[in-house]
Order: sequence, then C-alpha cells, then structure tokens
Amino acid sequence: GPRFRPLPSGLMLAGAILAMAGDRIAWGDRLQHIHIAGRGSTARKLILARVARLLGLDYVLHLHDFDYAADLARRPAWQQSAIRRMFWNARRVVVLGARDRATVQGLLGVPGDRITILRNCVPDPMPDHGADPGPDNAGHVCRIVFLGRLGARKGVPELLEALATIMAERQAQNIEERRAPDQPEPPPPPTSEWLLARLRAFFDFA
Repeated sequence: GPRFRPLPSGLMLAGAILAMAGDRIAWGDRLQHIHIAGRGSTARKLILARVARLLGLDYVLHLHDFDYAADLARRPAWQQSAIRRMFWNARRVVVLGARDRATVQGLLGVPGDRITILRNCVPDPMPDHGADPGPDNAGHVCRIVFLGRLGARKGVPELLEALATIMAERQAQNIEERRAPDQPEPPPPPTSEWLLARLRAFFDFA
C-alpha cells in the first residue's frame, strides 16, 4: 500500500474527530459510517470508534479488506480484544461477502442479525437484461474500467471468472439465435473455463 505519512494521517484523523464532535453538537445522535480495513486503518478506527462512544454516537463499521482474519491473527491478544469490542459495539457491520461475514461473526462475535452483506456498491450498468447488450447496439455496450492494482487483493480472479461466465453464456445465446432451423447443429460455444484461461493470459495474471 501507500507509504505511511504520520503528519497527513494525523491531520486527517484529527479532522475526522472534529467532524464527529460537530455532528454531536449540531445533529445530536447522527449515525457515523466508518470504513475499516486491516493494518493502520484498524488502529485509526479504534480511536474513532472510541471517540464516537465517548460522544454518545452510534456507528456502522464497513469492512473492506482482502483477508481481515489473517490481519487479526497477526495482532497481539490485547489488540484483538480491543478490535472485538469495537465491532461488538457497532450498531451494524457491513461486509462484502460470506467469508467476511464468517470472520465478523465467528472471530469477532458480532450477532448475525447485525451483519449486512453488501456485495457490490456499483449500480448495474444494464439493468434491462431483456435487451441485447451486444456491441452492435448503440447504447448497450458496457465498458469496465478497473482502478487499482491487478491482483488477488483487488478481486481480479473473481472479476475474470465473472467475465468468463458472462461471455460463455452470451456466445451460447448468440449461436442459438442465429442458427436457422434447417442448419445442422453448430459446434458448442467456448466454455467459461476456456475463456477464463484466455482472460488470465491476456492480463498476464494467474
């Protein structure tokens, strides 16, 4: 990740604390939304969560980390205890998938009814799945711009697997729609496994 810079990080943390105090004064019990990941992010959020409690503010923890269970396991027992209290005191914990839910519920002891899985915060670019989104139809082309490092930490394997599945289904559908009734059975379309291998080779990522 980016190099840790104490001064800017400290200033941002102080600004967040002042903003929380301002919320308490101006809005009473405004709910705080705290994003949290591993490493230094957890250390800063322990401070923010504690300040929120002291100010009488409820907070939601939004966990987005590649492997938070591994980060938790590397910490000493006193830090794990503090992190467990922080998660336990959250009004709700938002996670990205079933693995993170298992971490929060199993390792941190948060009840299941206070955990929400929010799989993807990006709106569906083509909500009308009945329309043909092929490249020949203007206005129905979806382009994916990936911002971040290409790697497992950013979900690239899952992205490629999803793209391969979509491409295989699309090609199978196109072959069936374009085949005339008197034509012989066409060759089977590429499988998602074959397409996944091609995508991985294209991105030079295994």
